[in-house]
Amino acid sequence: ASLATYLKYSSELTTDSQVYNNLCDRSYFYYETLRLTVSTDGYYVFSTIKHQKEHMYFYKNHFNPLDPRQNLLLFMETIYFCDFWNHEVAETYKLQSHITYILVVTTNQPLTTQAFSIALYGPTNFTLQRFIDNSTYCYVGGLCNTQVKGIGLTLDDILRLEVNRNMSIHDQRLSIKISGVLTVVMLIVSVVSSLCTFLTFQNQKSRTVGCGLYFLTSSVTSFLTITMFTIKFWFVVGTQMSPFVRQSVLQAGCKSIECLLKLFFYWDAWLSACAAVERSASVYKGVRFDKEKSKRFARWIIFALPVLIMGSLVHEPIYRQISNHETMEKTKNDVGIILKTEIVTHSYVWCVTTYPQSVQNYNTIILFIHLLGPFLTNLFSSVFIIIASARRRAEAQNRQPYRKHLREQWSEHKQLVISPLLLLLLSTPRLVISLLSGCTDVSRYAWLYISAYFISFTPSILIFVVFVLPSTSYRSTFKQSLFRLCKRSRS
Repeated sequence: ASLATYLKYSSELTTDSQVYNNLCDRSYFYYETLRLTVSTDGYYVFSTIKHQKEHMYFYKNHFNPLDPRQNLLLFMETIYFCDFWNHEVAETYKLQSHITYILVVTTNQPLTTQAFSIALYGPTNFTLQRFIDNSTYCYVGGLCNTQVKGIGLTLDDILRLEVNRNMSIHDQRLSIKISGVLTVVMLIVSVVSSLCTFLTFQNQKSRTVGCGLYFLTSSVTSFLTITMFTIKFWFVVGTQMSPFVRQSVLQAGCKSIECLLKLFFYWDAWLSACAAVERSASVYKGVRFDKEKSKRFARWIIFALPVLIMGSLVHEPIYRQISNHETMEKTKNDVGIILKTEIVTHSYVWCVTTYPQSVQNYNTIILFIHLLGPFLTNLFSSVFIIIASARRRAEAQNRQPYRKHLREQWSEHKQLVISPLLLLLLSTPRLVISLLSGCTDVSRYAWLYISAYFISFTPSILIFVVFVLPSTSYRSTFKQSLFRLCKRSRS
């Protein structure tokens, strides 16, 4: 009389059902997942047909087919076991209302199909609903040895499912081919941009203050950034295409390439911020600005920046590691008149980053500092230059209103504000990608994530366009240096 509610569920495990390895070996089973919620704590009876050979497993809140031992409830309180009407088997469990139970129904033999029926009796209302959970991309690792992916998406996460294993570049997907061409184009443009910038600031006339030293160094760091970006792309693609890469090479590339890429990327961004700060100091001090002192400070800062950046990224190599991962794929082959279903496993070696929560919080703070810090420094310095210059002009020429001086200074220095805004716009995709949850399904929007990742590196190839071309003096110096170089090469 206490089991007032009754529900019956019938289904069938077929060759189209989901597959998992419930023994943590190489035996694969068809399975079906049911979500069970109860409204009242109490005892609930599960009844199945006696001759059926299915197995039922209870999980708490979530079932991960890559690790069937995770969240498995082994010690649920069982009250009794009995036969109903000589053809049903029943078990009684004590269930709690605050827990969502995942009931996994599978067979006792690998790759066996089976029709099954479950009857559920309970004291109050409950729900039993079939569902398919495709969130296994939240996990990386081998069978029964998985890890939850941390926050942020790297190039490894974006490309790992796009690369076809054991195939040449000609047989890869269109996204990989176009991305490969773009990396080469970006590298060529970076070489040209960096050489032009270096040619401009190697001239002594453009290095009368520390600002010239910052841009001279930036011409090198921007080239190193795109070079490491190219190496990173082809390392990920190459190691995924070929299964014969040594484990030591994979481990070294996993721990070093991403860290070096971030080092050069952040270093380049902070150099432009330092140049903006020096410009502000020059406007603020006016004739009292010490050019020699600014160059001494610039030399110290240029060498101190990589040390400070690496110090903030010291945790990266520690939590980056190689993970061996296997995926299961069902294939149907015609064998005569029989359609045979086979389970094919594919082995992958991925570079993954998993942070503890405390380290993850620190990593997020560091990310904001390195991505937003240079932009805000550039923006505030540019606004300060415009306002300070307008105020100085207004004091010297008080016949014109302050607003007119402000408009004139904006017209003269607007590129100082537009440049950091442009750089922020181009760097925003990297910030968004770095803050996305690791459980983001990249495969559905691969083009979007690949495009965003590539766009975020365009500031490193635009240094000549952003900092040299808008300036009349720098442009003139570049022409003089180029003319001198051409004259020297002819002679």
